[in-house]
Amino acid sequence: MVPPSLPPERLPDVARAADAAGLDYLWVCEDCFATTSIAYASLALAVTDRIRVGTGFLSTPVRNVVTAAMDFSILARNFPGRVIPGIGHGWQPHMAQIGAKVTSPLTLLEEYVKALRNLFAGKEISVTGRYITLDRVQLDWAPPAPLAIMIGANGPNSLRLAGQLGDGTLLTSMVSIDAIAGYHALITPQPGHRIFLSRTISVGAGAAELIATDPGHYPGISFDTSTSIGGSAAEVADKLSEIRDLGVTDFIASPTGNEPDLLGYIHALGQEVRPLLQS
Repeated sequence: MVPPSLPPERLPDVARAADAAGLDYLWVCEDCFATTSIAYASLALAVTDRIRVGTGFLSTPVRNVVTAAMDFSILARNFPGRVIPGIGHGWQPHMAQIGAKVTSPLTLLEEYVKALRNLFAGKEISVTGRYITLDRVQLDWAPPAPLAIMIGANGPNSLRLAGQLGDGTLLTSMVSIDAIAGYHALITPQPGHRIFLSRTISVGAGAAELIATDPGHYPGISFDTSTSIGGSAAEVADKLSEIRDLGVTDFIASPTGNEPDLLGYIHALGQEVRPLLQS
């Protein structure tokens, strides 16, 4: 995960490093008032050759669903097989701060996912919902193949919705290992449904100290390091394997906020940790 505390001009180097390291995914976040996921995804895709890029995640109250569908479709047509739309409620204090907070984020998310999927499929749709109203809308340039939609979820109703309507679920780094089984039960994933779990990870001899002093990536917001994972590549891989046994299919690694060598960190994830998870 590209942290929101990273200056945007550093993104191309980070994306290239993730691509060269052999990582499967690069996730870009959307965070007021630092980053927008579509702009970051566009930059990352343009400077890489192979890695898949996911938006983790686009805030549904902020962007009209047709605009989002067009953005994702344009990217998918130019970078086929490499675009992963991830969407969610947005952080509610920020949504209120910018005048985008809705009364029922869950209803909006449900309407949004259904409309987005139909637009990706190239269908003409008309919708009169609580939040989304469309009148005979059809994309001129739909994706060459329907795109899988990942849904960011945390509460019970959102988790159920993600399992019912999503192709995958995005879980935040604050989900404790003890809570994963309960989350999995709420999602009730169907075959092929991916469950991505974010984790702050530090690799190497100084990992424990970096985690203990981690300021996080959000100034002014307290950061709980209890779910962070640190140690040698083998120790990190062992801990991730234990979590994978609980039903998590994929991991989204985030560096600590005080990581001194971000490119070296990315290399360690791809060249040292990843092979151990595949063995």
